[in-house]
Amino acid sequence: MRERVQPAGATSRLLLFAAVGVAAGLGVFGAETVLVMRSSHALLQVDGSGVASAALTAARPAIEKLLLRIAVAYAAMGASSA
Repeated sequence: MRERVQPAGATSRLLLFAAVGVAAGLGVFGAETVLVMRSSHALLQVDGSGVASAALTAARPAIEKLLLRIAVAYAAMGASSA
């Protein structure tokens, strides 16, 4: 059985397209984040003291990890669609 031999530039071209896809995915994620933050939908008017403050402080690490996962998903989808 013969092995397929790829042209010399095929691998580098694939990596280039994947990198462009990752950049595009992260760009879309950033643009959507900016649009949501500019609108008042993302802002909550909560009391800065007491239980609400404690809940927001406790949830901050989980929210940061969630946003990181979403950014990775956008990057992966960008790389796979390139």
